[in-house]
Amino acid sequence: MPSDPSPPSNAPGSAPAPPQGPIQRYAALLRTFGFAGLTSFSNLLVVVVMLIAARVLGREDFGALAYAQSLAIVVMTPVSFGLDQLAMREVSRRKELAAHYLFNHMIWAAVLAVTLLVLVAAGVAIFEQDARLGLVILLTAATWGLRVITLSAQVYFRPFDRYGLESGTALGGQTVYLVLCLATLMLAPGLMPLVIAILAARVIGILIVLVSVGRSVGFSYRLDPRLVLGLQRLAVPIGLSIALNAAYTQIDVLILRAVLELESIGVYGAALKVYLALFMLPAIVNNVLLPRLSVSAIGGDARRHRRLVWGGGALLLAMSLPMTVLGVVLSPWMMETVFGPEYAGGARVLQLLFVAAAISFQVLYARTLLVAIDRQRVMVWITLLGLVARAGLVWQLSGLWGIDGAAIAVLISEAVVLALCWGYLALRRR
Repeated sequence: MPSDPSPPSNAPGSAPAPPQGPIQRYAALLRTFGFAGLTSFSNLLVVVVMLIAARVLGREDFGALAYAQSLAIVVMTPVSFGLDQLAMREVSRRKELAAHYLFNHMIWAAVLAVTLLVLVAAGVAIFEQDARLGLVILLTAATWGLRVITLSAQVYFRPFDRYGLESGTALGGQTVYLVLCLATLMLAPGLMPLVIAILAARVIGILIVLVSVGRSVGFSYRLDPRLVLGLQRLAVPIGLSIALNAAYTQIDVLILRAVLELESIGVYGAALKVYLALFMLPAIVNNVLLPRLSVSAIGGDARRHRRLVWGGGALLLAMSLPMTVLGVVLSPWMMETVFGPEYAGGARVLQLLFVAAAISFQVLYARTLLVAIDRQRVMVWITLLGLVARAGLVWQLSGLWGIDGAAIAVLISEAVVLALCWGYLALRRR
């Protein structure tokens, strides 16, 4: 590529760069916070739907939906399998190839989604005796596959700094989700109509994103299997980490299906939706801090890096502690008033999960630190150990104390993962 003919700002004879004021200096930071906040707000619309759905459907049907969603997340997350991150890196380096990468990426994701759906259908036919629940699982898996492909397509806005388009399409898709689902819950309340409405919303959402990214980036319409397979091989460690993390966050619901009835899973699932929604807060902070931590880690200024590390942890601690105290106090009211009287028995579960959330915020931050210092493989092993610990604890404790035991297992496993993360970081510092 031709070099830029203009002289650098510090070259002799060039005009000195104007001094940057506070607004210019922090414009990129504020813009990142703003777009991340808008994206998180759009995800909050899904949480609103789930809160209302729990109340309308009742414990058994909501338990079936919660179980189907957890299973779909675990099975269909490998549709991306780390390719998003590598594709974004490559397109950032060579933007002229964006259309070629986008087209082949989408084709490959569709192939993986169809393959996994066939496996889900086979598994449902063999292992699921409840035909209605089996159909819910299959449709929910298709829904999540569409969701993963949608998120993969949105990645292609980022190398061109079109975060506004990314946030706008996300908000548009989630608004469609909100409207369709609420209309269905009002006009035709029931599990199957809601599942179909969610699937329809995701179809519309992916069309919105594909049209927008197609106009912005374009499609090459030229298949290149060597390109996408080569990238996929490189992306295996990242994809494995993402798949393990998906299993780690959902394994409790899957194990409860083998131990308890759907009504109990419905109560637990309602509390879990609130717990997982809390992760939007640290996600915003971590997305802003990650590039700065990465730069400071290799910049040679150990004091600045240390200050940034401790400052980020302190910020998340300051966010999580008041939230935990307030959540523990309000949990009985939330379960009985927001979800309905039949969910009142889940108050202790939600209290335990609010306590776990304070630890989870630090776990997510520790993961960010590991990525910032290029220790993704360490994160894979820690996540695997955490998954094994959580699965064993949920199996044992839910047998003793039901859904309360599952929540205790989540709390303990998060503490184990945090200890492993910080232990590694402490040893590395020495």
